Amino acid sequence: MGDKYIAERRSEHRMIATAPDLIIPPGSKVPVPCITYATLDTATQTANHTRGNGYPLFISRSYVPHCKGGIPGGKGVISGTWNGIYYATEHSDSVRVEGDWAVFHDHKGKGNG
Repeated sequence: MGDKYIAERRSEHRMIATAPDLIIPPGSKVPVPCITYATLDTATQTANHTRGNGYPLFISRSYVPHCKGGIPGGKGVISGTWNGIYYATEHSDSVRVEGDWAVFHDHKGKGNG
């Protein structure tokens, strides 16, 4: 696992979209591509007692309630939301933390879900 860092609830750890979120700005009918991201310092349902570098671990049940980026007041073409939640859709299949799966660097996730 050499460079596979475990996700922790802190601002230096982020989930970043690898494809643009298509947002329809207020008063427009033309979608605009936007890159969204979330910092893990606002994550909820993180590990209660297990920490990495002093920070609670971001695990498979964790999510970030609001992402950043996009156009204020706009709505996603598919989701109908703007700056919704971010959560992991991939996780370790061998490392458990407090009964849930650990999330590491490069695991995929979903935003505005």
